[in-house]
Amino acid sequence: MLVLVLVLVLVLVLVLVLVLVLVLVLVLVLVLVLVLVLMLMLMLMLMLMLMLMLMLVPVPVPVLVLSPKGGPCPRNGIHPIGRIASFLVRRVRSNPNLQGHWGTGGGD
Repeated sequence: MLVLVLVLVLVLVLVLVLVLVLVLVLVLVLVLVLVLVLMLMLMLMLMLMLMLMLMLVPVPVPVLVLSPKGGPCPRNGIHPIGRIASFLVRRVRSNPNLQGHWGTGGGD
């Protein structure tokens, strides 16, 4: 009888220890998930604040202006991309073989 009681007490203690360990692991996992979610939210808020600050502060952005001669743009001097693009447009318009494509008019 005494052995049976001792075995029962031992089993109860083992079950209690296992339950405690499981609860501790669950709490740790929940805390880790909570910390990760909070860090993600903080990063998102910081990114949103940065974007709002960038939107509110006027930043000079180079504007691509295709002038007909590929010359100086009104805002920031001679833009190399504008010169290349206008050169290509002039080449296509002056080439009769390409007149039907590119939507430049003429030809089939």
